[in-house]
Amino acid sequence: PIKILLIDNSLDQTGASKALLQTIEAIPPERFEFIFLFPENSKCVDIVRSNGYQVYELGFIEISKRIKDLLLYFPRLYSNARKIRKLVRQQGIGIVHVNDLYNMTGIVTKRITGLKLVTHVRRMPESFPSSIYKIWARMHLKHADHVVAVSEANKNALPPNNKTSVVYDPLPEEEKLSKYTARPLLQK
Repeated sequence: PIKILLIDNSLDQTGASKALLQTIEAIPPERFEFIFLFPENSKCVDIVRSNGYQVYELGFIEISKRIKDLLLYFPRLYSNARKIRKLVRQQGIGIVHVNDLYNMTGIVTKRITGLKLVTHVRRMPESFPSSIYKIWARMHLKHADHVVAVSEANKNALPPNNKTSVVYDPLPEEEKLSKYTARPLLQK
């Protein structure tokens, strides 16, 4: 099977991480083997491991308004890409898949490994400052071999291209919600 490294920056289980796990569980294991990479201390690690997948952790830094994060972002991005290159060689990974446009790790990894890159687009442009979204979208469209959008709206928000296809997230089989007790709005 082809080994795919799924890189997800989620610190907690999100709709995206749930949908990704549900999607890959529907794929016959003789075709693909999935290996996950999460940030250190992500709550997703134990959940994914309990589903029988191999999981690695790295110290990601997300871009933020904090000066320290901005100063450390690019050095950490390249350091992580070098660590991923080592993992790719050890595991025989053939494809890198990143969860959303803001995840630049896949682009840098592709540049130093030459592996195929798939970018999954989940968030709409309104989630980010428009100038940053446009830069991220152009970079992924330039470097990714394929872009997967979770809706026609996501696809249409990207610049016109022939790399993007729509693959809808599956509906959850069950949702575990905390118990909620309704209170009347008006009390007598």
